[in-house]
Amino acid sequence: MFSPKFVLKDVTSYACSNIELVICTNFKKIETCLPANKKIFESLNNLSSLSYNIHFFCNETNPGSGVLIKNGVPLKLESKMIKHILSDDLLICSFNGETIIQNLITGDMNKILPNKLFTFIIVNNFLYSCNAGVITKVELSKKLVDWQINLNDKKLTDCIQFIGEYRNELWILAKGGMFVNIDSTTGTVKGLIKNILQENIHGPIELFVKDNEGNRSPDDRNFYHLDQQKGKIIGESAKGIWEIDLTRPEPYLEVWGMEDQYNLHGLHDIGYKTVLQGDDLYFIDFNALKWGVIDVNNKKLKWVSEKITNAVTQLKEIQVAGNRAHILDGTKTLHVFEKLSA
Repeated sequence: MFSPKFVLKDVTSYACSNIELVICTNFKKIETCLPANKKIFESLNNLSSLSYNIHFFCNETNPGSGVLIKNGVPLKLESKMIKHILSDDLLICSFNGETIIQNLITGDMNKILPNKLFTFIIVNNFLYSCNAGVITKVELSKKLVDWQINLNDKKLTDCIQFIGEYRNELWILAKGGMFVNIDSTTGTVKGLIKNILQENIHGPIELFVKDNEGNRSPDDRNFYHLDQQKGKIIGESAKGIWEIDLTRPEPYLEVWGMEDQYNLHGLHDIGYKTVLQGDDLYFIDFNALKWGVIDVNNKKLKWVSEKITNAVTQLKEIQVAGNRAHILDGTKTLHVFEKLSA
């Protein structure tokens, strides 16, 4: 299904679009590798992980300045850490301990939060963020807070991941492996899912996280995706595919055990970092040094790579764009694979 295309050394972070691949080497130098090799920026300070939405960007970790890359040209924003790109000219940044919207044309800065931005998601024109267990909704066009809720008041501690919004319900993964749905209009917690019923478990699955009450929940270190088209939350945990059907009158959680299939390919732990594209869930197995694809529609392993033999420690990250898959290993080597034609 995929074949190796090339390997890059000394890569400390990377980001990709369908066309471009940009890497940071040795925490200092940024360059494009696709569609052509070109040095873009070199810093005297260490650079944080590269990101991509609309354009590529990263931040200097000390003293804390953003580097925006537009069409291969770097723009440094002194003392502002870039968090998200809203448009060609509008950025969300951290500045002096606050969160602002920066206008690159006028230079205007508008405060939207009194704190730095950590865990967050942007849906349409709204920013949802979590800081110390407090979730805040901000209407970005008006730069105003719409509502706030304290998860501690609901006997929840923190938001691990914003999964997405579906039919005016915001779904989050709370600490401890609980799925929580919040009315995105009012900020009211509508319900939570913290246990999978035995009758909703299909196939062999053993590695559950259990709380003091014996509830079986997913690992909160794993990543979950919202498929807007199907109206489902999908992820991998405890050697199984977890799926919440949001189209029913009440959210309905099922789990399909994949352990037998994993064992055939020597797979052990794959759920932490995944990428969902259509029906394909791309994964890496950190310690088995393999990666592959699960058909989440049929709950079958679609393809598993050979062991990446020169990844002597473990695999760290996977990103998929266009017909390419990119795997970063623990030796700072980036492995680029290309999808074979059918």
